[in-house]
Amino acid sequence: MNSENQIPWLIQELSNESLFSDPLSVKRGECLIQPGEVERYLYLVQSGAFGIHFVHEGEEYITRLAYEGDLISALDSFISEGPTDFYVEALRSSEVLKVAKSEYLKFLHANEDRLKVWDNLLMGLVYQQIEREKDLLIPSPRERYQRIIKRSPNLFQEVPLKYIAQYLRMTPETLSRIMKA
Repeated sequence: MNSENQIPWLIQELSNESLFSDPLSVKRGECLIQPGEVERYLYLVQSGAFGIHFVHEGEEYITRLAYEGDLISALDSFISEGPTDFYVEALRSSEVLKVAKSEYLKFLHANEDRLKVWDNLLMGLVYQQIEREKDLLIPSPRERYQRIIKRSPNLFQEVPLKYIAQYLRMTPETLSRIMKA
């Protein structure tokens, strides 16, 4: 199974097992989880957009963006079972389905193919994190913009511009100028 088909396949498997909750509506600015809480769910974004944020010395940073079809969680806590340092905030009105971590793990361990797909998804996240680190080290705002367009061409249709700018560590005005050039 190629990597593009893995998330839809996993989502279909979860749906077949009726593990997802009923849709949960999340208003813009509401959080699925806050710093200090323990993540107990994996979420599927059905509509809308989310940012995974943390605050350091009074400054807010967006580490990930998620939109329709993405699986999200405060992954640090989901893996460690300790409190998270992140918050997962709706960037616009959104709907998610959720599955409890305990049910998800039972689901994974019941089938070797599911475990392989989960391993592949986690490896993909590690790779994405490496690419994100490169983005943060590149001093040119234009180059950071070009890299995100190449990786996530639908991002600008799904996520409000001010959050993309924050994710790219530039002002919305700088991002607008780059987009117009």
